[in-house]
Amino acid sequence: MKRFQVKVCGNNNVENFKEITAIEPDYVGFIFYPKSKRFVKDESIFEVFPNAEKVGVFVNESIENILEKGSLLIQIHG
Repeated sequence: MKRFQVKVCGNNNVENFKEITAIEPDYVGFIFYPKSKRFVKDESIFEVFPNAEKVGVFVNESIENILEKGSLLIQIHG
């Protein structure tokens, strides 16, 4: 049977993310939209999931600002 892939997204609380590590998500999404209450201000949160692919979620953002985030999968809205 094919294993589902899991993406967890939209959290910016390190303690909450640490609890989620038990399910070993394949992808973890981080919101880079300053108007969102889930906006990631502290990028050290990336370290909570060393084995998961990181996904940056951007809204109406320039390519230059997206590329500044480095090696992330990209999800774009707007």
